[in-house]
Amino acid sequence: TWKNTKWSSYNDLTLKYRTGGLEVSANVALDNGHYSADQDIEQELHIKKDLFDVHATLPVRSSWTELHYKADLSYDFNTDHSLGLSFASQKIFYNRFKSDMTQNYLKNGSFYGDVLLKTDINELDKPVWELNTYYVGKIGKLDIDLNATMLQRKTESHLNQQEFSKELGDRTITTLNNENRKMMAGKLVLAYPVWKGLLSGGTEATSTKSYGHNFNQEGIIPETDNEMKEQNIAGFAEYECQFGQWRLNAGRRFEYVKADYYSFGEWQQDPSRTYNDWFPNLSVAWQKDKWSAQLSYSKRITRPPYRMLESMIVYDSRMFYEGGNPLLRPSVRQSIDFNLTYSWLTFVTGFTRENDLFTHIGRVYDEEKEIAIFQPVNFDHQDRVYATLVASPKLGFWQPNVTLHYYQQIFDAEKYGAPEKLNKPEFSFDLKSWFVIDPTTKALVQVSYTGSNHWAFMYRGSNFAVNARLQKSFWNERLSCTLYANDIFRTSKNKMTTYYAIGLTDQDVYTYTQCVGLTLSYNFNVSRSKYKGSGAGNAEKNRL
Repeated sequence: TWKNTKWSSYNDLTLKYRTGGLEVSANVALDNGHYSADQDIEQELHIKKDLFDVHATLPVRSSWTELHYKADLSYDFNTDHSLGLSFASQKIFYNRFKSDMTQNYLKNGSFYGDVLLKTDINELDKPVWELNTYYVGKIGKLDIDLNATMLQRKTESHLNQQEFSKELGDRTITTLNNENRKMMAGKLVLAYPVWKGLLSGGTEATSTKSYGHNFNQEGIIPETDNEMKEQNIAGFAEYECQFGQWRLNAGRRFEYVKADYYSFGEWQQDPSRTYNDWFPNLSVAWQKDKWSAQLSYSKRITRPPYRMLESMIVYDSRMFYEGGNPLLRPSVRQSIDFNLTYSWLTFVTGFTRENDLFTHIGRVYDEEKEIAIFQPVNFDHQDRVYATLVASPKLGFWQPNVTLHYYQQIFDAEKYGAPEKLNKPEFSFDLKSWFVIDPTTKALVQVSYTGSNHWAFMYRGSNFAVNARLQKSFWNERLSCTLYANDIFRTSKNKMTTYYAIGLTDQDVYTYTQCVGLTLSYNFNVSRSKYKGSGAGNAEKNRL
């Protein structure tokens, strides 16, 4: 891929050996990438009785070279019994982040100072691995699906920052950050035919340890040492049955979670919590000829990523920090959705209420030093309504896919200090036009537009992009080539304004999405993998 005058490449090789019921496969991928972003920032902060206006320009450049590798082993004893094992890891050869941010400060309308902040972050190679194993079997009519997962994700980052200011003085910020996260998980699912349907149930258990240590050599930001230990035990059951054209599905999941929080080795009472929650789901579906419909209800939970729960402070600028919040609670959302399909036309609409919504806001961190912090906080609830219409007809050589989407939050942001309720709806449009030139060649032109809208405390500006690609296959589809161009007219920019009680932050960001690239893929002997593992603790894994 050619992006912002630099080449990025991703090369992977998969080898597979099969004999009898045994299958062994290995995958190696080399990722050599670059990321660029240019950002203009306007910030307004009210601290004590002072009003600060900040204008900043922030060019970001990062690059990395990483090797990812994975091996799978599976064995089918017969059609009813199989087991397998997989191991994945990575090696970082190079990972560097650099930025030079220029800032201009006004205090109560008068010039306060200019600052140049140079940031250099170097991430070192540390152990990152994941081990999975599974057994899938059948005893009589009873289906058994057993998965287990172990993983470790360790990181070490060296942050070197230098500030230069004639008016406010020079400053050096040298920070070392270490993180070590480990998880063990197991999941057992049993299924048995009952009456006119299938009854399934099981249990899932995870044990997670997340450790983070952040030390600033100059003492400008406080040292933090956090360890979180969380145990999650869940039981679940689901029944699905068919009555002619109707299909019914009902299930329930119970989760018991015990979380212990330690700071510098001392147990902390307030962020250490125990949760007991029920999560039901119910759906009714109908299908006849080209028509189908479904009405569903579900209750789900979103637990904060562990990084959000740390008390670590990140130095963004002289007057603005970022940090986590150990007191953050999970959010629980309940949704009702309706889906109607006729042939190539699909309509989906729904309503969601999310209680204890967590999102980032700006707050006063140190009033005397006039410093603000951007951190996640829980809010009472947010309601969301949405509707989507998708059409995917086949009109000869032209095969379009059109998506129209409407979304609106119902959230009283004004109650928490925003200038208004922030309930502007989003209207978006996406057209993917596929042109089938011949059986081995097809082209795509994609046009996407998203209108300006509100999300939580944020105003998000409109976004427009045009992408294109040409695909060609050779030698009975063994070799496939794809030439693509994204953001052809360089219009996909992110404009957003975040409001909070002490001010606002306005950002105009371009991440150099305009690029051209070529993908080549050759398949020597295509066959479907026999590996049947699905892993355990997948939701918990995403929090790491």
